Amino acid sequence: MSDLPRGGPLSEDPEFRVVSEPESYADTTAGPIRYTTVYVSDQPVAYVWAATDDTAAGVLYRQSALDTGGGNASVGWWGRLDWAFANRLTPSEVLRHWAGKPLDPDDERCGVVRADEEHELATLAELEELAVEDGPAAPS
Repeated sequence: MSDLPRGGPLSEDPEFRVVSEPESYADTTAGPIRYTTVYVSDQPVAYVWAATDDTAAGVLYRQSALDTGGGNASVGWWGRLDWAFANRLTPSEVLRHWAGKPLDPDDERCGVVRADEEHELATLAELEELAVEDGPAAPS
């Protein structure tokens, strides 16, 4: 038999409370957005987007690209968005910061975004629809 007392603070489940949360860009917007396509092995797998008023940014993976790295790319890009927010880049600057840069060997799952491949849509909902379609990576 143990000599430790029964009951007391060590026998109870600890109670946790959030004292602060990491700051990040808002992840939704009602206004127009700009976006760029993320490629892994030359396959379009996700979209990085920014509100045109620089109030929000996010990542959407293409449903048709789940088997080719879309989900992994979006996870990597959420990390990049957190880094960009902490380093005070605006959402529009996020789209351009990695554009045209070679694949990062330390984080290949992020893929690449091509230079001069930025598009604009009237709403985030339009990009969400595009992400579930099996059509082209960008509207023609």
